[in-house]
Amino acid sequence: RMQRSTSHGNVVDLSESLCRPAPREVIDWTSAVIPGRLSFETHRNEHDTMERIRSHPRAFYFSSWMHESYEAFCSDFGPVNLAAVVRFCQLLRERMNDPRLADRHVIYYCNADAAHLTNTAFLVGAYLVLVETW
Repeated sequence: RMQRSTSHGNVVDLSESLCRPAPREVIDWTSAVIPGRLSFETHRNEHDTMERIRSHPRAFYFSSWMHESYEAFCSDFGPVNLAAVVRFCQLLRERMNDPRLADRHVIYYCNADAAHLTNTAFLVGAYLVLVETW
């Protein structure tokens, strides 16, 4: 059991609060990372994804499991491990350098919850720093 004494001498049990699952907030998000070339979005479900693809036929939508690959300790959700960061950067670099996609807007998407959005933002940021040298 993890316990902590407060400044008033009370003992607080931290075990339950640390390992209680955090509520999952659903967030609608679209972010232009490289305007006109790269964005990331959250999608609520498969129907939402299909609607967006139909609405934007010139865009190239893709996703992966990498934003979900973190093995949680209690209620944390990331960031993902270094191997997933490297694989994500390679995957995104392949898409960005694919000659068939040269004139298309590339959109990486994830599920519309706060944990996936946070991990996706981290992965896209890692791509910008490591590959695009921002």
